[in-house]
Amino acid sequence: MSGLVVVDTSIASFVLRRDTRQELYEHHFRNVLVVVPFQVAAELHYGARIDDWGPRRVKALDRYLSRHLVWGWDDMLSGAWVDVMGHARAIGRRLEPGDGWIAATAFALGAPLLTHDSDFGDLELPGLEVICYAR
Repeated sequence: MSGLVVVDTSIASFVLRRDTRQELYEHHFRNVLVVVPFQVAAELHYGARIDDWGPRRVKALDRYLSRHLVWGWDDMLSGAWVDVMGHARAIGRRLEPGDGWIAATAFALGAPLLTHDSDFGDLELPGLEVICYAR
């Protein structure tokens, strides 16, 4: 699918915190639909809980999520997760299951994955484009 971009937790966090590193990725957000994997939405809410965010910050998080498409579980995504995790294992890479769901969302949708997490960088899965400016 064209016109989509998938964000991982690092990118969404940069935007929510107004971290200057978001500027590295801003041009990828133009004229596309931003997809937030369900795993990212869950990680953001979990972070808000353990960091004891107040109601105002949680509301800002909910507003952020409401402006984007939060992609949930379906059969297509489940199959993509199996492909991603199987590929990682085949190349000798340990990939956390949560990261697998994030990568699988981009893989299933045929959309680039924006991340600032170098863990995704060396997956080299055909059909998965990873955009990462982390050093």
